[in-house]
Amino acid sequence: MPQAAVSESSRPRTLWCDAGIAAALVLLVAIVFGQSIGFDFVNLDDYAYIVLNDPVTEGLTPRNAWWALTTFHFCNWHPVTYWSWQIDASVGGGLNPAGYHLTSVLLHAVNAVVVFLMLRRLTGRRLDAFLAAVVFAIHPLRWESVGWISERKDLTSTLFAMLAVMSYDGYARRPGWRRMTAVTFWFALSLMSKGMAVTLPCVLILLDWRPYRRWTSIRDLPRLVIEKWPLWILAAASCVVTVLAQREGDAIRTMAEVSFPDRLIGAIWAYTVYVGQTFWPAKLAVLYPIVPSRPVWQWLACLAVLGGVTAAAWLVRRRWPAVLVGWLCYLGMLVPVIGLVQVGVQAHADRYTYLPGIPLIVALGTLLVEAARRWFPPASRWAVAVLALVALTVASVRHGGVWKSPFDLWSQAVYAAPSERNWWEYGSSALRASRYGEAIAGFQEACRLAPETAENHVGLATALAGAKRWDEAEPVARRALALCEGQTDEPELEAGSRYVLAKVAMRRGEQDEAARQFRDALRLTAMPNVASESAVALVRLGHADEAIPHLRKAVEEKPEDRDRHGSLADAYLHAGDWAAAAAEFEQGVKLAPQEPRMRSRHATALLAAGETEAARAEARLVLQQDPAWPNKGLRAAMGMVLGPATKGSSIAEGYWLAATIALVFDPAPAPAEVLDVMAMGAAGLGRFDEAERLAGEAIRAARAAGREDLATAIAGRQELYRKGERPKAPEPAARPSGEK
Repeated sequence: MPQAAVSESSRPRTLWCDAGIAAALVLLVAIVFGQSIGFDFVNLDDYAYIVLNDPVTEGLTPRNAWWALTTFHFCNWHPVTYWSWQIDASVGGGLNPAGYHLTSVLLHAVNAVVVFLMLRRLTGRRLDAFLAAVVFAIHPLRWESVGWISERKDLTSTLFAMLAVMSYDGYARRPGWRRMTAVTFWFALSLMSKGMAVTLPCVLILLDWRPYRRWTSIRDLPRLVIEKWPLWILAAASCVVTVLAQREGDAIRTMAEVSFPDRLIGAIWAYTVYVGQTFWPAKLAVLYPIVPSRPVWQWLACLAVLGGVTAAAWLVRRRWPAVLVGWLCYLGMLVPVIGLVQVGVQAHADRYTYLPGIPLIVALGTLLVEAARRWFPPASRWAVAVLALVALTVASVRHGGVWKSPFDLWSQAVYAAPSERNWWEYGSSALRASRYGEAIAGFQEACRLAPETAENHVGLATALAGAKRWDEAEPVARRALALCEGQTDEPELEAGSRYVLAKVAMRRGEQDEAARQFRDALRLTAMPNVASESAVALVRLGHADEAIPHLRKAVEEKPEDRDRHGSLADAYLHAGDWAAAAAEFEQGVKLAPQEPRMRSRHATALLAAGETEAARAEARLVLQQDPAWPNKGLRAAMGMVLGPATKGSSIAEGYWLAATIALVFDPAPAPAEVLDVMAMGAAGLGRFDEAERLAGEAIRAARAAGREDLATAIAGRQELYRKGERPKAPEPAARPSGEK
């Protein structure tokens, strides 16, 4: 960029020209980032901030707005960003990622336009401002802030920070308390979005030097500092709030974890890496883990690069002051996230360049543009510029695809920055997608890099169990259990290990051992999937009474989940509480009114609970939704009532399912097949007198229908009932599929 100037260029300022440039920027943003509207949530912060966070998914209400203003949820304080997510939830649906992504793309487009307007005002050169805005808008480094819903913080914070700079432009030209109030207002909103712009008062002092020329000697500095007192107060308050929020979640790393020399070396490395990635944005990743130690030559080379650029910027300060101002702003704006106060496990992050990247583009762009103007003819300059921007656009579009799903994201991470943490995340994302082969490979690599980490072994055991490689899963789960057993701060890992061992025991038919391990898993875990599946398994093992409290808690945590209501109803059914089962099935029906299977079980439970008319009405609705239900349901009922291993609760449900099917034929007599299954069910429950009576009715119905062969078969079973014996499955009938 050329030297900044207060006055506009001598070229006429036309509204249509600026509007055309703004439209071009919006179009470029749409081309590069529009694909993100179809992307999913990311299994890194998105669930904590949005998906599992009711105050966000419920939308913007007075109560939720106040929550956003007062919470330190997930170690951060950024109420304005929460409000933007809550508005998205109100407009587009709380759990629909498309609406959140669309808003992020629109905000980035607005930011690109504001970058152009801000730089044009500061430099007075429309074309240079446009080129800088284009690079900012389409650069692949922007993807982490735009494609990751959780990083909406960057978009809102940067927007308000730039509006503060534009307001300061008016103050610098004509100082007054009203204009400073506007600057303070926008700065406050920026800090309430994310504390990234906390060094903005220092940036404004640099702008006082150039382009505003309010700082002509060192004697001017105290006055310029004092006049910004509202901004200093806000910056100090933001620092205090940020530290409190991070400490509440134990996110700040201690000096014992990361020493000060390592932090200093990491900061030097990160400053240089961002410059390199701006020139050559290859092998970008969502997580660059901290490297314990770097070779001396690496950080010395980085120090030489930083010192060389700083010296060069100082030497050209009179000819091209924008280089020095942009470079110093870049260095200063990164201070909150450069790692001197280490938060989290990342050495550096693409998202940290969203705001500091603007002055960096100004500094580097000024050098490149001025060099091109001196050394190349106009035609060559334009050709190189167009080719560079096209290449940058293509690279950004391609890189954007890695944000399509968690699996794609972590696949790129292990390619660009292989590490134990990234391999674990890769395995976890593959496991969630039921891609067990990739999950096993990811966890195996994580175990190789960190063999004493229980979390890696738990993940590997779970993936092996998912792939039904039981013989391999058991020793890995026992190794994980040995690593985490007795560690009171890792109960979830122990629960995961015991859950896998329980499944292995079930596979072997060791029901008592399986029940013991499932009980221990339930005692240790609050994870919804492990707790819910362990409780369901206990129900199947005949311990419904123990499972019911856990399943009830799962329903209370997520009452809109149809399957959780179904699991709880099934537990009540196994416990013999048909009324409670009917109530839970009713909730499931309300959540999925077009699902005939849930309605069929609801009707069955109602009839068993003595609510015959309600059961009849439900049964007729099932028949309307699925005309084939009587035949399918009867096959399922037969499967539940026959067989030596069939449990009493299953026999009872089969009996009542057949009785429910009989209701749809009323007032006509029930078919012989229905009465026959009811008789078998009664016999399975030990009610042989009732079984003999029902068999007699079935025989009469079969003969009335001209089915003498069926009547003869039922008569044979009736003889067994008289002897107090259960029949075997009639030939050639096969066991049904289990539809109900």
